[in-house]
Amino acid sequence: MAKLADHAPIVEGSTNPFADLGFDEPDLEMSKAAFIMEMAGVIRERHMTAAKAARLMGISQASLARLLRGHWKDCSLEHLALCLNRLGVTVRLSLEPNAKTWSKGELVVSRRG
Repeated sequence: MAKLADHAPIVEGSTNPFADLGFDEPDLEMSKAAFIMEMAGVIRERHMTAAKAARLMGISQASLARLLRGHWKDCSLEHLALCLNRLGVTVRLSLEPNAKTWSKGELVVSRRG
């Protein structure tokens, strides 16, 4: 049996698993994931079939299935926002300059209501 010391050390992760995994644009990936989770929640809440949801969003049912399985690499945040709009979700963007430090900004998605 393997001993605990034989395994890689356990390190507490950040709030962004995409950053922990070394993605190039972790904030963007986290935002896309949030949009997809919202999309799935709306579809579930409205008791929609995948076919109806895809039709409303203007994408194929196969494309919707790929998105819901986490295959969104080639999909822009803008496209996902448009899909959410078509499902009845308002997407708001807020610009907040870091005027005191002018440090790198963040892409943050938060849910209201």
